[in-house]
Amino acid sequence: MKKLFTSPALLSAPYSRTAKALLAMSSVGILAACGGGGYSSPGPDTTAPTISNVSDVSVSADQNSDAIDISVQDDRTAAATIAVTVTSSNTDLIANEDLALSVSGGTRSLVVTPTSDSVGETMITVDASDAAGNTSSTSFMVTVAQRELSESAILDQITQLDEDSEPLFVNQLSVSDLVDSETGFDDLVDN
Repeated sequence: MKKLFTSPALLSAPYSRTAKALLAMSSVGILAACGGGGYSSPGPDTTAPTISNVSDVSVSADQNSDAIDISVQDDRTAAATIAVTVTSSNTDLIANEDLALSVSGGTRSLVVTPTSDSVGETMITVDASDAAGNTSSTSFMVTVAQRELSESAILDQITQLDEDSEPLFVNQLSVSDLVDSETGFDDLVDN
């Protein structure tokens, strides 16, 4: 066993029990300095924050996504203070300003809003940065698909048309192509 007090003067000196303990730790290199109760860091922070995996998301055109939960953690930075940014690889489909990120502790909730009348795919990248500047990132795909209309929704739109209305398109087929002037809208709706 290593002898902590190497000087008989330390053993007999009128130091308090705490002061003797601190001097003993200092003598074996555990605590290099303790002037005024200082704290020595365990070393530089070189560990990047972690970001949870996010599954790919599908959203209907002209609709907001449901909230997408993203969890971030770090060994030294409080989760709520980790800087998180999100970006879209296809800003014509989902603009960066249409990526709404809210914070609740270590969880971020992201809602994406596609550009009106747009369909396609975009890669969303989530970047996290801790207080020491360490960064990490993850990505996931968002697919914006044409909104599926129910039969009743299509019929509701048809009944609102009049002869001055713009043509209604359903799966690339104009509803006005199905209606001639002799049968009218009522016959189509009654079928």
